[in-house]
Amino acid sequence: MLFRSASNQAFFALVLALSLPDAQGLETLTRALALARRQAPLIVLAGLEDEALALRALRAGAQDFLHKNGLTADLLIRTLRHAVERQRIGLALAESEARFRQMAENIECVFWMVSLEFDRMFYVSPGFERIWGRSAASLYARPRSLLETFHPEDRERAWAMRQAAVQKAQEFEVEYRIVRPDGSIRWIRDRGFPVKD
Repeated sequence: MLFRSASNQAFFALVLALSLPDAQGLETLTRALALARRQAPLIVLAGLEDEALALRALRAGAQDFLHKNGLTADLLIRTLRHAVERQRIGLALAESEARFRQMAENIECVFWMVSLEFDRMFYVSPGFERIWGRSAASLYARPRSLLETFHPEDRERAWAMRQAAVQKAQEFEVEYRIVRPDGSIRWIRDRGFPVKD
């Protein structure tokens, strides 16, 4: 079943029965997802005997699945509404992430997201490699290796300022020098703030 928008211009949802005689399981799902071009949610109808296949369909990109037994109009309508809303939210999130990534990859600054304990790096922008002269992979592998790049005369002071701010859940700003692998020195102005759940 294809559900079109009121203007009849685009699909807003697809409902696929995997157990139809001409359906070929996940191959049919793949074709249906291509038809929707991941712009419309796909809901799978499955019998009790098809539940494992329905779960694989969810992993492959379907928004939801319904059991054919016990399917009512109200349940279908509610499922369609929820799937359309999840799809809309997912697309908005993907667009936001794409804009963030474009900005992060082209900005001349460095920014990162790290755990309070500085033992887990969640994100570091590509500017890190240009400014620090080190690979981002090395920072992901050992976040505290950043401290090793601080100039020896600045290391204790800069780290202490950062840690004091972190313990108080406050913003901080500190300037320090780093020593790049080639021995050159760069001045860094480091500003940080906590992101609360």
